[in-house]
Amino acid sequence: MFSRQKRRARQAAAQTASGDALDNATLNKVAPKPGWLETGASVFPVLAIVLIVRSFLYEPFQIPSGSMMPTLLIGDFILVEKFAYGIKDPIYQKTLIETGHPKRGDIVVFKYPEDPKLDYIKRAVGLPGDKITYDPVAKEVTIQPGCSSGQACENALPVTYSNVEPSDFVQTFARRNGGEATSGFFEVSAKRDERKRHSPD
Repeated sequence: MFSRQKRRARQAAAQTASGDALDNATLNKVAPKPGWLETGASVFPVLAIVLIVRSFLYEPFQIPSGSMMPTLLIGDFILVEKFAYGIKDPIYQKTLIETGHPKRGDIVVFKYPEDPKLDYIKRAVGLPGDKITYDPVAKEVTIQPGCSSGQACENALPVTYSNVEPSDFVQTFARRNGGEATSGFFEVSAKRDERKRHSPD
């Protein structure tokens, strides 16, 4: 709207300055453009910036389940830093530039292997080469770093997590895939919606 008003003002000013009727070439330069064209020219740069940011830099996610409680609650929003482990092709998710690797304790977002449309948000407790065991009686997960199934683990310093309940996803994925780690990890920074906070961290 403001652009059309400016064009009309320029048209009137040019006509006043020349004192005669404007020729077609000059009239086309200063005449108002169609509304859809002006709207598109204003909106397109904004959409392009949003698309680039969401595809390569940051993307918001909402916590769908209680598996991250009490640190993250159902309904909390997190902002994913998508370039923490590499810049990826947004369509095929192929790594174009590698920038890092997941570390223990990172909160990660990844595609559910059985349905890539679903995003899972979990905490990374093990890395490739680690030996991970779960004690259902003590509800403890023990990680022996750098200890694959074919190596001796006597010298590995174990890391133990207490009061751990296995999720359906972990059990099903382990049965079907032999416990192999999935791909597509992103490091995230959490931003809590205080209205949805039910208990302290």
